[in-house]
Amino acid sequence: VSAKEYSLVVCTRCGQHYCDPAPTAQEIVGFYQGDYHRELRQEGGTEKIFGPKFLRYREWIVKFLQSGRSIDIGTATGLLPSLLKAVGFDAEGTEYNRESAEVGAVRYGIRIRLGGLEQIASEVSAYDLITMTDVLEHTEHPLHALQAASRALKPLGYMLITFPDISSLESQYQRN
Repeated sequence: VSAKEYSLVVCTRCGQHYCDPAPTAQEIVGFYQGDYHRELRQEGGTEKIFGPKFLRYREWIVKFLQSGRSIDIGTATGLLPSLLKAVGFDAEGTEYNRESAEVGAVRYGIRIRLGGLEQIASEVSAYDLITMTDVLEHTEHPLHALQAASRALKPLGYMLITFPDISSLESQYQRN
């Protein structure tokens, strides 16, 4: 565990929240090890914590795209790709936490690659949909991450990118 301290700050031009200092790629990988996601790996944990939100995301996605190849970057235990698979997507994910990836692959029967966006960096025009829910703000270089995702996206493909609401009750609770 690093003794380094991070602050969540707000860009005065656009209002986007970000980590300062920006964590390095090595630090990012380290954040997701060990007990990270422990509550999500428990039976029903992911569904309880993220189920309603991910069902809303799926409803929004299918308004624009009913099927295709999709990948969820930073998938945790893989609930979002499993929900997409249930409606006809060829869905998979990436996850830094090995235990979460293994639990999700068994629980939902989806492929979860160990790692992050770098797992698809060599794939060009491969995906109809790339999702990054509450992930981009954790990257070392968000612009580079978006560029890599864009290269992996098929022409006329879609990306769903969300950011956490740091003023929400959930975020305030997690800070205490």
